[in-house]
Amino acid sequence: MPSFVRKDLEILKSGHEVTEESNYQKAVPNLWRNYRGIRSADLVFYWFGSLHFLPSVIIAKLLGRKIVVVAGGYEVVNLPEIEYGNMRGGLKAFFVRHMLRLADRVISISESNRHETIENAGVDPSKVVMVYHGFDPGPEPADAKEALVVTVGTVSQSNLKRKGLEDFVRVARHFPEVPFKLIGRWQDDSYGFLKKIATPNVEITGFVDEHGLAGILSRAKVYVQASRHEGFGCSVAEAMLHKCIPVVNNVYALPEVVGDCGYLSAPGDEDDLRSKIRQALDSGNSIGEKARQRIVEKFPLDKRAGSLLDVIAGV
Repeated sequence: MPSFVRKDLEILKSGHEVTEESNYQKAVPNLWRNYRGIRSADLVFYWFGSLHFLPSVIIAKLLGRKIVVVAGGYEVVNLPEIEYGNMRGGLKAFFVRHMLRLADRVISISESNRHETIENAGVDPSKVVMVYHGFDPGPEPADAKEALVVTVGTVSQSNLKRKGLEDFVRVARHFPEVPFKLIGRWQDDSYGFLKKIATPNVEITGFVDEHGLAGILSRAKVYVQASRHEGFGCSVAEAMLHKCIPVVNNVYALPEVVGDCGYLSAPGDEDDLRSKIRQALDSGNSIGEKARQRIVEKFPLDKRAGSLLDVIAGV
């Protein structure tokens, strides 16, 4: 379970009796079990508007149960240039649109994501509520930083462009004296492609647990997110809490997260990305401190908790 979904589960449990179901990806074989679970509930809460949930959404609607969906990603995106998003057309787009329209509330996780939910998926704006992700600031990290550049993302074919993993590896050749770390689970043979184009200063670590990741981020001076799309950018916010200076593409929700506490790069422009990383490496530590303070003040976990429970109470 992703950390942001786990946080929301704990928030819901703090105010309500919650039954967890993890079998919706096998919706048809588990149809009777899902029916019994929905029948005993007052409200059904879905993280992501996945087509896997369509049978249970229809059941919930027929039984008159309230439906809340967090549409936080792929389901409301239309980016044919990188072959990403359910809203590119066809039957998948048709069914996802209608599933989201059946919901009593659709929660978006950024203003950018809210715009996509309304414009791409055609959800009634009165049903859409924007609630930013929330973060526990954790202990104050040490001020000591190394000339280390990090990015985080599952190593997969789709993420080479969407998460900018290829751009991250390619730009590293301009900084032979600086270590670059790409952290994320290896999902397919895209690891071999990245390894082939990587210079000696690039380490592709594979999966690192939360404790290990925190240790790396506490040392790293720069965090890069060269994504072509982000509904929010949780990895960026978590890096900023560790006083990393963010360098992100100036697209979708990333500027909302970073604000004036980092550097914005033009997507697909290697020279611009190189320039922004160099500026970040040469910057003083005060920018990292400012970045942490932004996340602490603008995206506190208790604010998401209060807003999420208000949405539930409202329906």
